[in-house]
Amino acid sequence: MSLASINAQIRSTKNTIYYLNGQLDLRQEELRRLQQAQSKLNDYKSEFQHNEHFILEPKLTAKTWHGQLATDYDSFREGDLLSSYKNIYQTQLGSVLSEISSEIRALQNKIEQLEASIESNERRLSDLYEARRRELEDDD
Repeated sequence: MSLASINAQIRSTKNTIYYLNGQLDLRQEELRRLQQAQSKLNDYKSEFQHNEHFILEPKLTAKTWHGQLATDYDSFREGDLLSSYKNIYQTQLGSVLSEISSEIRALQNKIEQLEASIESNERRLSDLYEARRRELEDDD
């Protein structure tokens, strides 16, 4: 292999490594942001669960409010309102958290692939430097 060819391959491999490192940085930042969002959403889900009892407060008594409207209001709170509230943290937040977990796994796989590709290109670069060294020695 000629020295010019080796030098061209070295430049190309360095550019590839540079590009792959840039992609790796971007994916790691995406992963960090997704993990941060996942953590916040888990906190919100816990907060929703913890505060569920407030939907049923205050308890209505004969001294505070009574009659058919009070009964209808209590039925609404214990039925539709509580059901909708639970739907937010059980179904909706659960679904979003599941999607985020899937995306995190996909990003982790992509990061592993990028790291392997960088490592492979760095080995190739090392081999090219060795080939260039041998070529220069042969010219002497």
